[in-house]
Amino acid sequence: MNFKKNISILAGICFIVTAMMFVAATVGERGAFGDNTQVIYNSNSGDVASAISLKDYINESCGIESCSINNTEIIIGEIKTVKTSSQPLYLGDIMSDTKSTFTDSQLPTVLASGEVEGDDGKDYDYDLKISVPNSYVLYGETTDDFNTPIIYADFQGDESYSLRIIFPTAVDMDELAGEIITLFGKEYSFTEEEDDLSIESITLFEKSTSVKINSGETLVIGDDEIKVDVEDTNNAVIYVNGISKNVDDDDWSGKIGGLDIHVKTIFAPNVAGQERYVRISLNAEKLTLEDGSEVELGTESIEGTNVVIKESGDKVREIVITITPSELDDEVEYLKIGDSLTDPVFGTISFMLDSVTPELKSDDRDYIKVRTTGTDDANIVFTNMAGGEYDFEFIKDGNFNLQNKTVLKEEYFITISNGYTQIWELEKVSLEEIKVRDQAKNSDSLEISVTDNKADLSLADGGSITLTVNGDNIIAPEFRYRLYTENGAKIDFLNISDLVSITLTEKTDYNGGTFTDNSGTSIEDYIKIYSYYDSGDLELGILNTEYIYQNDDDTYALTRYGTYIKETNENKVEVYYPFEAMEIVFQIGEIESELQIIPIDGKVSRVVIGGSCVSQEAANLLGIGRLCGEEFTAATNVGAGKVLIRTYADGDNTKILIAGYHAADTARGVTHLKENSEDYLTTGISKII
Repeated sequence: MNFKKNISILAGICFIVTAMMFVAATVGERGAFGDNTQVIYNSNSGDVASAISLKDYINESCGIESCSINNTEIIIGEIKTVKTSSQPLYLGDIMSDTKSTFTDSQLPTVLASGEVEGDDGKDYDYDLKISVPNSYVLYGETTDDFNTPIIYADFQGDESYSLRIIFPTAVDMDELAGEIITLFGKEYSFTEEEDDLSIESITLFEKSTSVKINSGETLVIGDDEIKVDVEDTNNAVIYVNGISKNVDDDDWSGKIGGLDIHVKTIFAPNVAGQERYVRISLNAEKLTLEDGSEVELGTESIEGTNVVIKESGDKVREIVITITPSELDDEVEYLKIGDSLTDPVFGTISFMLDSVTPELKSDDRDYIKVRTTGTDDANIVFTNMAGGEYDFEFIKDGNFNLQNKTVLKEEYFITISNGYTQIWELEKVSLEEIKVRDQAKNSDSLEISVTDNKADLSLADGGSITLTVNGDNIIAPEFRYRLYTENGAKIDFLNISDLVSITLTEKTDYNGGTFTDNSGTSIEDYIKIYSYYDSGDLELGILNTEYIYQNDDDTYALTRYGTYIKETNENKVEVYYPFEAMEIVFQIGEIESELQIIPIDGKVSRVVIGGSCVSQEAANLLGIGRLCGEEFTAATNVGAGKVLIRTYADGDNTKILIAGYHAADTARGVTHLKENSEDYLTTGISKII
């Protein structure tokens, strides 16, 4: 059974635990849910115990010892996209200009605020923040040799991000000696040595198991044997699994026998009868934050990091840790789609260029193709707003094949009405009747009566145009060399001495709206496809895009709006045009971990838990955007206190959506499904309860 975390974290823990209980209760039915079933939901670190309980339940229900273990992914914690409610991240944007900072509002676990108690009896609040990388998202070539250009987050220069620890009330660091603090999902203790706590340098230890071992004794912890021999007040020999280390410092940290050890105390009084001992912390990684220096983890410096301790008087008000990925020991110069970067300091935060929406060749985009079909011919392939599919020869025998004034028999013209464009052939003309045929695939000829030299042609949007019959030709009030595609792209033809160019304009009256980058500048542009002759052959090229790259015989281009263009062998240009501007999905969140789950076959391939507000998967299934509240209700008829349960086909299997108005409503839907799972094994079921 596959568990995958949804990108949103808005659903409550109660709902999530209910979801986990649902899987445990139903997986044993085997006919419905199994290891092929993905459960998409919001998760946090508290769900691991539930997942382990699920594993035990499945093992128990299996009833045989030969049940194999299947590698299955479970993602812990939150993950959020770099965007705001009103401003997505677009190609060419600097991420930090779109959203500068992540706080506990975005990542409530890993960036949880807290308080630490000082020796002065005061509680000091602290906040954690991530300064978003100041990296561009670009399209093009990188330092590596790829066959085609790629979309990538650029870290080749001094691009960086910062982890910030903020004390609203400045604190005297030596007041925190020995106290516990949680930083970016990990628990630390400040050193007990006050000399190592100042406005210049701060030493912490990752919270660990603290043990006291008397001299000469051996302590078994897990699979490890630890023994100490105390020689005097400054020296002790520590053995881990037979490997020894002579330690002469009360504050020594390092590895012995594979264990991280911090020696806190060597106690050897020169008084007869008193015991000698060593107090140590196991798996205690030392973290040193020194102003103006690299972070030290244990005894090693982390290249590419820099610490700034901001003071107020003699007290600390903020600690800023800046990480420059290109300067890390394992340098990161870019992240392509699917790549991630793990923070090297705390190891709990991941930065990932997840995807673009829509994908470059998504079926949701318009597909436009211009190709040469001979030495003097060229066709354009597109779909209009009415769904009509065209493959029209706009250059024939070296001549432009459209008319915009007088149209003769067997000539072609374009009509436009409210963005609905059609290409027609005049098949017959007389003073009694004209005959025309829409060039869209599977269209029939239309015979139209002529009265007083006028003929009314019905158009795709329900309107009409009046054609004037003038002997052997027709004249219309307005014919244009312009087309509109299904998603609203505007295509204009320009004919100069039978060398035809095509200009595709992204911003029109019929696309998804006006789109601006994080500086308020419009990102819509235009693409020009031009024709020319080379050695007597008609060929094609592209111009006027910001990101354009050539590789062997192919040219690739991508606009900031997100129109993707590929030109092949100078005889074919393919254009993938989105209805709305393409969004970059760059995510920041917690690190994923893995858990082993028993495989059991099932009929349901996927259960999506949560509505469109919290789940992109749910939004995709419903065919709506990330709608919340009243907008969600308007689109689905699911209001407060209601939950939608709907089934969809997924190959030979079924996927199920449980989308409530509130998390509690979704949890009620999960309970309903537990009790009535046999009612939802076929596709096409939709119930609001």
